[in-house]
Amino acid sequence: MKRFTTKLIREKFLISNADKKLSHDQQNALSAPGNRMRIQLLDANEQPMETFIVRGQNMHITARMAARILHTFEKSGPLLARSKAFDWADTWHSITHEYEGPHNPNKWIVVYANGKVVFSEGSRHPFLDVIEKCDIENQLNYDFAVPMAEEMLNNAGQNININYDANVALNITVNEDEARCGIIVRGTRSTTFSFMVKPREGGEKLNIAQIVTAAASFLEGIQLAFTIGFDTHKRAIGIIEKMSPEEKKLKSAVNRLRHINTQISSFEEIYSVHYRPEKPAFHEHIRQAEILARETIEDPNAENEIYIE
Repeated sequence: MKRFTTKLIREKFLISNADKKLSHDQQNALSAPGNRMRIQLLDANEQPMETFIVRGQNMHITARMAARILHTFEKSGPLLARSKAFDWADTWHSITHEYEGPHNPNKWIVVYANGKVVFSEGSRHPFLDVIEKCDIENQLNYDFAVPMAEEMLNNAGQNININYDANVALNITVNEDEARCGIIVRGTRSTTFSFMVKPREGGEKLNIAQIVTAAASFLEGIQLAFTIGFDTHKRAIGIIEKMSPEEKKLKSAVNRLRHINTQISSFEEIYSVHYRPEKPAFHEHIRQAEILARETIEDPNAENEIYIE
């Protein structure tokens, strides 16, 4: 593909009973959070061949699965009609085996095509399946999927309200000679930056899957840096003990972040990459997370001061 565009949306659906006679607690609001990317695969004439929706528990695993779909499409063509089926499970394992697999029990992923699940792993909220079916019914006009889902469930006698909150975390636009990626990470410390990618003179053409993977690496690196900063402080004050599962997780996070730095460096060697306003420094994110941890986590070993009047 010569052209490609997508965005990663962080979503939260709040589903509650619409009966105003019930108390707030009795309305039993349920939360269905997640991340969503739409991946449209085009032929040589830039006509749609297949469209996938990837949803995941966190941003980087969602983006990495999207990148793997793009990679196998560029290498072997459409995924759904192959004589030898694409190995979704092996792909998921290769994405998660290093860190998410051992240390994130809440991870989940689901891939849809034509409103139907083609692969899923982990536990997601079933309402997400309803939303994707409604998206297809609305001819991929996603803005109308939520109202349609609410109406459909109310017609089934469930009498609910759906509040929808969403923000864009990643924007990617790729043309033949240039790619632009904008990343917005909201949390205790918001991070906003963009990077532009161009082929080097005499170098490789832009590879869409590599660009999406690079964006995923930044998303994961920022998340890991926050985890490392917080857990480093916890270890320093004894909340995380030596040789504990939590310390093993911390060491694994440090190794994973080192691997991600290597991935990003390799990407920068292949292409000309320019950042605006600047490239995120993971070590600075770690430092800021440690400062925040010191401000918010009480030292269990600190002695209470005694004042004598």
